[in-house]
Amino acid sequence: MPAPKRSRRERTHDWGKIKQWTLWPEQQLYEQRRPVVLFGETAGERAKETNAALRTLSRKADDFEQHGMLGLFASEKPREVAETARSLALQATGEMSLL
Repeated sequence: MPAPKRSRRERTHDWGKIKQWTLWPEQQLYEQRRPVVLFGETAGERAKETNAALRTLSRKADDFEQHGMLGLFASEKPREVAETARSLALQATGEMSLL
């Protein structure tokens, strides 16, 4: 059996370790916003853990939630809203209320 390509690490929520292990700035941004979007952690809690600006983190988490991975990258022009499971559910709920 071939040796693993990557060294195995214990899963952690320790921001210091996560930040140290990230390879790219975009990966660090993703890890900074992921608990807010995925687990519903407040932007305030995450901002304290990561020493990020609260309003910036909140705004960027909204952008990530709305645009997906494109939300990690700066954009000069407005992005189109991507359809997600959440946006489709909201659309369906709105249409059902018309019945």
